[in-house]
Amino acid sequence: MSWMEKLYLTYEEAMLQKQELLPIAHVSEKVHIKIVLDGTGRFKRADIMDKGARINVPATEKSKMGRTGSKPPPHPLSEKLRYVAKDYSALGGKKASFYNEYSALLKSWCDSKYKHPRAEAIYEYISKGNVVRDLMDKHILPIKDGLLPVLKNADEKTLHPTFKSLADAKTKLIDFGDALICWSVELNMDDLEPDVWEDKTLQDKWIDFVSDQDGIEGLCYVTGELTTLANKHPAKVHPSKKNAKLISSNDWQGFTFLGRFTDEEDSAKKIGLQSFSIGSATTQKAHAALAWLIEKRGFKNDDQVFISWAISGKKIPDSLNNAWTFDDEDDFEEIEENKSPEPINLIDHSRDLGESYALKLRNRIAGYQAKLEPNEQIIIMGLDSTSDGRISIIYYREFFNDEFLERLEKWHSEFSWYQYSELKKHDELKKSTKPKFGWIPCSPIPKDIALIAYGRLDDNGNLTFGDKKKKLNIKKKVVESLIPCIFEDQQISINLVQACFRNVIKRSFNNNPLSQNSESKQKQIAWYKSLGIACALYRGYCQRHPEINYQRYAMALEKNRNTRDYLFGRLLAIAERIEEAVLRDEDKNRITKAMLYMPRFSERPCETWQIIFKELQPYLQRLKTGSEWRPGFLTNRLSELDEIFALFVNDDFTRPGALSCEFLLGYHCQRHFSKNESETTNTQTNSGKNHEQLKPQN
Repeated sequence: MSWMEKLYLTYEEAMLQKQELLPIAHVSEKVHIKIVLDGTGRFKRADIMDKGARINVPATEKSKMGRTGSKPPPHPLSEKLRYVAKDYSALGGKKASFYNEYSALLKSWCDSKYKHPRAEAIYEYISKGNVVRDLMDKHILPIKDGLLPVLKNADEKTLHPTFKSLADAKTKLIDFGDALICWSVELNMDDLEPDVWEDKTLQDKWIDFVSDQDGIEGLCYVTGELTTLANKHPAKVHPSKKNAKLISSNDWQGFTFLGRFTDEEDSAKKIGLQSFSIGSATTQKAHAALAWLIEKRGFKNDDQVFISWAISGKKIPDSLNNAWTFDDEDDFEEIEENKSPEPINLIDHSRDLGESYALKLRNRIAGYQAKLEPNEQIIIMGLDSTSDGRISIIYYREFFNDEFLERLEKWHSEFSWYQYSELKKHDELKKSTKPKFGWIPCSPIPKDIALIAYGRLDDNGNLTFGDKKKKLNIKKKVVESLIPCIFEDQQISINLVQACFRNVIKRSFNNNPLSQNSESKQKQIAWYKSLGIACALYRGYCQRHPEINYQRYAMALEKNRNTRDYLFGRLLAIAERIEEAVLRDEDKNRITKAMLYMPRFSERPCETWQIIFKELQPYLQRLKTGSEWRPGFLTNRLSELDEIFALFVNDDFTRPGALSCEFLLGYHCQRHFSKNESETTNTQTNSGKNHEQLKPQN
């Protein structure tokens, strides 16, 4: 139960800092109608709440911990119409009414020493039995033949958007008995806070009333104090599974205890469970802190949620996002969008920006380190829900702040590469909302890695996982497998690296083959993203591999690196650059031959290079007879080819064998280096070699 202790401490610390956490004995509910009363319980008016409006409402242990079964236990104040309205059934209500249970609970509170004038006014009003009639008279609820109708969402075009959210997921029917009523009680003319959910004194009275109820007294294993023990534990923690619980049991029917415990239902009600016991206030505070953290700091991956936080509440980096989201955005250049998805590149790829990126990252991490105490604890927690009733903890680690920040810095440093991302900085004075994309040095986020490795392109060029079942299975497994790589310095799976590599070279993403026609902008963006992610994963994999960790690749073109795969990547980038220059000059927009041959080139590089170079001859001829700047551009490209050929060692050029992921690093670096180099330079370098050579001279 270490996780519950940490969450309990987080709640206490957050309350000291006056954070807006859910009070104990309360639950957050989505409300639909507000009824305004005066201090004597007379109806004044009613309003429809905004769609999605939520408030904190008082709740009992039973109503907060579980609202299932044929007779769901009521909340004492804000409740559904079929709870609060005595006339619900008489005026056409189709669902079961629980007015008697609701009225009895509210009366017991009002008869106690913890009563509150607002609660008494509400009880006085509902006892009259005119709730539905008053709402009909004020045109808040619809009327059909004098009764409350059940409507179809699709047929009622004029229905308020707030009520449309009541539609049943299967039948699409709207039953107004499920509309949740909240209250506002104007005690006097000077009442500045008539809304009951804003009244702190009412909250305190309800908490005192609940705490004074009969319960099992025992030792709380979390706080070590004698207190009222919890019989049930809260739900509504998971953002999409409102009934799912972390702790739940139904062990008195159809289940036999194993081991040394001899609990029975009667003994558990008297003295609690033998295995463990948790205070009622403790579990409520812990679950309230968890729900708050998920909302504020949750990394959501479908039904999976990962959170990281410092118990003190101090700010820590967003550990499962790009490093530039918690770094200074001014450290990165903004790149304007060009006509094609390939932006005007303002980054100098001739120098290793990995060193400057690592320095900025280290300084930013040091800034967080300085604000945290030496013994500050940071928690990483992962949750998953496979059903509507259960949540499981799939990952839990406790770190001291220096270890956590060190691991985080290492991940973002080792797996950094140029990522094709949407730039967040926009000119607020411009009305244009078109996204801007550019290459930013950072590490990829887990969700994007899963998409690139196992996703597929739809007809619009967007990356998806296809069917929902595959999405849930693959995306969850990939993200879950990456968590230990980030926080525990574990090696990334080579299968994941190779999956990204295959999709990049095929430009297919499992289902969408490459065509010779111009690709859509979305497809090109997806490919650029996949290229950056594949390079980042391979670079990080090499640094963490015990046998090849000497392969530390720079985030820049390494002109002296003579490894076979890296050099072949450079060759392909230059061939592509030559053809692109001619196509752009002739105002043609299609995929280059070099790109079409990329899958084959990665399997049989030497053989395929001869084909590619032969296909380049018409383009080389056009460059020779083109405009004034073209001869200089051609001379530079051919000189680069000569330099690359000279770097091949022994028979590396002709040796058979497929290329590894290193091929993409060479390709990516050469591609960006060439784009940043001036095309108008008429280099007079005399290579002294035959530019139409197909392989280096021995």
